[in-house]
Amino acid sequence: MDQAPPTALHLMFEDVWANRIAVSILQSLLGPDLMCHYANGNTALKAEGRQPVHSDIDKPHPLYPFAYAINIPLSDMNVENGSTELWPGSHRESNIDQHVTPIDDEFGLAIKPALVEQRRRTSPPVQPTDYASIRYPTQVVSSAFEGHTASEIEGACGQLESPQRARICGAVG
Repeated sequence: MDQAPPTALHLMFEDVWANRIAVSILQSLLGPDLMCHYANGNTALKAEGRQPVHSDIDKPHPLYPFAYAINIPLSDMNVENGSTELWPGSHRESNIDQHVTPIDDEFGLAIKPALVEQRRRTSPPVQPTDYASIRYPTQVVSSAFEGHTASEIEGACGQLESPQRARICGAVG
């Protein structure tokens, strides 16, 4: 269930919207002129099945890094309650041709099943817990903020698959 982030001034925390760890990493990747291009919240409701393996962008996009999504768990997560499944290295291979079409599947961001199975044989997914990541939004995976605990990066612009998530992309302006 998507929802807009809060806009009330008393909920606009600097450690969320200008998290020093996230800003430092993004500036080293994108340069000093960052801007928040997109903000969204999502509450992942209990479901019978799993969400399809997908990329967050189903439109043609540059092949170079142009934006990043910052993922931060806001509560405990694990395989049982639906932690995000990560596909290491998939950001280097993601393109629009890999997606199913909305005609074929109601979830147009889904990656074609044959490609998912091919990738599973060479680089299987992982389901970490207590992680945070900055990821290129076209990738099917995330990479961890190694060396930092969840409490150190708690409150950063983030995404959590279950039970709720908030997502922010930082992009060059």
